[in-house]
Amino acid sequence: MDNDAWRTVVFDVLRDLGGDEIFVPGSRIMSVLVLRASDKGDDLRSYLRSQRMNLGRFLKQFEPSIEVRNKGASDMLVGFPGAKEKRVEQPRAFRKDVFDAFSKFGQSVYYAKTRDQFVADPVDTAGLISGPSITKDTVLADRVAFAQTQPEPLRIKLLTAASADSPLSAFMKIVVGSRIQKDWQRFRSLRVLERVNQWASNNNIDPPSHWFKKMAVSDVSPRALLQGLIQQMTDEEIRDLRVSVRAVESLVRRGRFQVERE
Repeated sequence: MDNDAWRTVVFDVLRDLGGDEIFVPGSRIMSVLVLRASDKGDDLRSYLRSQRMNLGRFLKQFEPSIEVRNKGASDMLVGFPGAKEKRVEQPRAFRKDVFDAFSKFGQSVYYAKTRDQFVADPVDTAGLISGPSITKDTVLADRVAFAQTQPEPLRIKLLTAASADSPLSAFMKIVVGSRIQKDWQRFRSLRVLERVNQWASNNNIDPPSHWFKKMAVSDVSPRALLQGLIQQMTDEEIRDLRVSVRAVESLVRRGRFQVERE
C-alpha cells in the first residue's frame, strides 16, 4: 500500500476504536492495524521494518490529522483532535484461591470463613459457605463479552475461537497472536471482580482488601507480570504457552531444573 492507503487504514481503525472521542493505546491500534493490513494483502510489521520505522514514527507522519502522545517508554495514546484521555480502571491481582474460585469451572467451591479461604471439593462441608457456581458457559461468556468489545476483524476471530472444539485454547491463541493479553487480563479481572462482589453481597460478606489489589501493569516487571498472568490462566491456556529454547538453556545453566541426557 502507498502512504495514502495506509492513512485511510489508520484513520478507519482509529475511528472504529473510538478515537473520535477518546485516546486509544498504541498497542491496541497495532493489533488491529496488523489484521486490517493482512486483509488487504499487506504486512504492517514487514513494512515498518523496510521503512526502518516503529509504530510511533509511522503514526506521527499523519499528524496533525491525528494526535500521538507518548505514554511511558513502551506505549502511546492516539486520537483525533478533540479526543480525551479516558481513565481506565486498573486490573486487579487476586489472591490465588479467590481467583480460582471465581474463574475456574469443574469444581465445587466453598468458603471457610474462619480460615478466610476458598476450598475446592472439600470432604466435609459442615460450617462452610457455598461458593460461586462457575461453569464452562461462565468462562466462555467472559470471552464472548470481551470479543464484543473488539473491532473487526478481531471480533470475528475471537468469536470464532470461542465456539471452536477447544475454545479456551483457540481463544488464547488469538489473544496472544494479536498481542492483546493486557486488554484481556484487565477485562477478565473486572469480570471476576463483579462475581466476587455479587457473591459477597448475597452472603452478607464484606470482601477484605487482601483478597485483591489494584495492579498497574506498566509498573511491574515482565517477570512479575508473567507470574501474575499464569496465576490467572487455566491449565489449558498454560499448556499453550511458548517458551524459547534460550530461556530453557539459561535455567539449566543456573541449575534451576535438571534435564535427562540421552
